[in-house]
Amino acid sequence: MDKRAGTAAAAINTVREKPKVNAGYLAASKRYRIARFVSLLMAVLCLLWMFSFYHEELTVENLRYLLKYLDTSSPEYTGVFRTIYYAGADVSKVGLYKGELAAVSSTTVDLYNMMGNNTLSYYQPGTQPVLVTGNRYMLVYSIGDNSFAVNNAFSRLHSETLEYPVTAAAMSDSGMFAVVSKTIKYRSAIYFYDRNFTRISRVFKDKLITGIDINPTGTYAAIASAYAEGGGLMCELMVLNPYSDHAVYTETIKDVLPICLAYADDGSWSVCFDDHIRFYDPRNNLLSEYGFRGRTPVGIEQSGDRTVLVFDRNIVGNALDVTVFNTDGSIAAEVGQEGRVMDIACQGDAVWLLYDNSITRITISEGKSVAESAPLDGGCLHVVPKDSMLLICRSHHADPVDPEKLFPSESKGDIEGTGGELK
Repeated sequence: MDKRAGTAAAAINTVREKPKVNAGYLAASKRYRIARFVSLLMAVLCLLWMFSFYHEELTVENLRYLLKYLDTSSPEYTGVFRTIYYAGADVSKVGLYKGELAAVSSTTVDLYNMMGNNTLSYYQPGTQPVLVTGNRYMLVYSIGDNSFAVNNAFSRLHSETLEYPVTAAAMSDSGMFAVVSKTIKYRSAIYFYDRNFTRISRVFKDKLITGIDINPTGTYAAIASAYAEGGGLMCELMVLNPYSDHAVYTETIKDVLPICLAYADDGSWSVCFDDHIRFYDPRNNLLSEYGFRGRTPVGIEQSGDRTVLVFDRNIVGNALDVTVFNTDGSIAAEVGQEGRVMDIACQGDAVWLLYDNSITRITISEGKSVAESAPLDGGCLHVVPKDSMLLICRSHHADPVDPEKLFPSESKGDIEGTGGELK
């Protein structure tokens, strides 16, 4: 009995013995606990130090500044579009920014998602607001006012008030932008800013700037200006590097007035004058030009890889001539229309012409074009393509419209602006 009891007690002691642990693991665990404690202590001391010595810098504006580094792309919606009712007064400018509808009125700047929710709103007064959008930021100013504001999809990130009114602005997809004003000595002053809102250069001209744009990468800016010399009208075209005031291209043209200019997605650019339009490649070589033959353009749209000009066919009447150009200046389509064009938009192979109570789609494919028209409710002001849908914007709301329902595939029409094949 004594022998068996001793054996059982030995077995129990063997079971209760603690397992041996590697000494290296114990040392590493101890060092990890010390490091964790030191890191936590340093974080607390850093916070106390920041709140003690830099509490004045902890402002809402600096928090907004940090938001510009976030990915503010809107989530993809699952094909659900709803009517968007504006929160502000009558909206005069709209555009698409990061997949959302940007609406600018005389008092506020708003963003709406396709579900109709107001995702951003801030106060920005102006009697004649102008909206300029890019892939990174959007810029808002008002003609005649000295201030401008830049925001992303979350918040207003930068605002500034100049000494003289803002007359024009341009925004690159890279985030670089330019603002045009004047000084007491010069008729025009261009201020270039990088994507961090730092003013990187200034260009002064004793000429009236009528058009400015920055290429998508932010490496070059094209400027059109007008001035008088020897009793005649002169135009100067200039392309420069925004990081310096060095011009890489300059051209002077007599007896013409530049109206506007714009870069295309591929880096080529075009400038529209009062009597003709010119097209340049990314290296600033003249590709082609098109004369207006005595007609005056009443509508101009320069975007993406298309340029659209709308002319009055006669002095009296509503007959219009619509010409669509490719980036090299070749004519993609020529269509006859009637009425007053309220807005023009381009998307892929389609060109949209919006009227007060109807819309025309010009489809361009394989060197041919088809024009079709469909009725809409009255009061239309702007058309904004969004994915496979259209937003028809009026003064107080925007309605989603499915083009496939407006233009069924079996629909056919007449040649003059209501359908048919055009060359």
